Amino acid sequence: MLLLALLAGTTTAFALTEALKLEQSPVLRPRFKSVFSPTCACPQETARLVVRLRDADTIDAVIVDEDGNPVRTLASRERHAPGRTVFRWDGRDDRGEIVPDGTYRLRLHFAEADRTILIPDTVRVDTRPPTIELVSLEPRRLEFGGEGATIVVRLAERARPLLLANGELVLRGPVGNPGVARLTWDGTVEGNALSRGRYALTLEAQDRAGNVSLPTEAVIVRIVRPGR
Repeated sequence: MLLLALLAGTTTAFALTEALKLEQSPVLRPRFKSVFSPTCACPQETARLVVRLRDADTIDAVIVDEDGNPVRTLASRERHAPGRTVFRWDGRDDRGEIVPDGTYRLRLHFAEADRTILIPDTVRVDTRPPTIELVSLEPRRLEFGGEGATIVVRLAERARPLLLANGELVLRGPVGNPGVARLTWDGTVEGNALSRGRYALTLEAQDRAGNVSLPTEAVIVRIVRPGR
């Protein structure tokens, strides 16, 4: 009798497990902005958390930290229709303070379905600016129509170099991996040549989260006409 009871219990547990596996998730295809900075004052200062709902339901949406602790309530007993739903998070907790850098997740509770889903996709808060070092910039006398200057920089992390002339952005370099990166600048801005004269060139770096580094020390470059 004991053996039969054990077998019956095992069979029931197996059936329940298989039924749970076959139960459809109320959330489809989540798409999150993977990293953002609430302090960057840029388009990346807010995270967009996109999910598709299988059915209409009343939802609680909460951001939780890596330990599963609630950080910010994004929705409380909100009714949502099936289809695309977007939650937005500004990187702050329920007290209005910016959360520590780290990885966070979205937890959804469905009232009618009586289910709670922790979305596996993560979103990372990164408020630390990158760093950039100017290695070399040659030549420092540019002629209209010439080959331009070759600029060598060193990046501490994956970021995009930005070249500024007298404080104005003149070139956005490609995103580079940590290490040495090279740029070429011909003295133009979006194809338009700058006027003759002296320009103070500085470099900044912008990371994936939108944080911008401090500028490098200025280097003076002269733009001249050919033969001058």
